[in-house]
Formats: sequence, structure tokens, C-alpha cells
Amino acid sequence: KEELLRWVRDHFDCLTERQQIYIELRYFRGMSYGEIGVLMQTSRPCVYRAVKRAERTLHKAAVQEGLAT
Repeated sequence: KEELLRWVRDHFDCLTERQQIYIELRYFRGMSYGEIGVLMQTSRPCVYRAVKRAERTLHKAAVQEGLAT
């Protein structure tokens, strides 16, 4: 898990600033979508969609590097 989190941080440059913040809060600090929404003054669905978009972007990067299928 530590290697995966390190890889994600190394590939933050392919994400928007907002996506970086949401991924950091969700996976590195363990916050829920609702908690992030309150903190960032946005709705839970907005946070959820941004995190899912970021996950797809990171997955695409992993596929390009041959780390995922």
C-alpha cells in the first residue's frame, strides 16, 4: 500500500489542483466525501465525481506504464 501511495503522489502532476487536494484528503487523510465537501465548501457528489475522475486519470497513467490493465 505504501508503494502505491508513493506512486500516486509521484503522478500528482497529471491531476488538477482540486483533484490533488481531494485525493490527498480522501486517501492520505482518510476523510469521507461528505467531510471533504464540508471542508472545501462544496457538495458531496461534486467531491465524489472529482475523485473518480482523478482515479481514472491515475489508472490511465498506470496502464501507460504497464502497471495496470
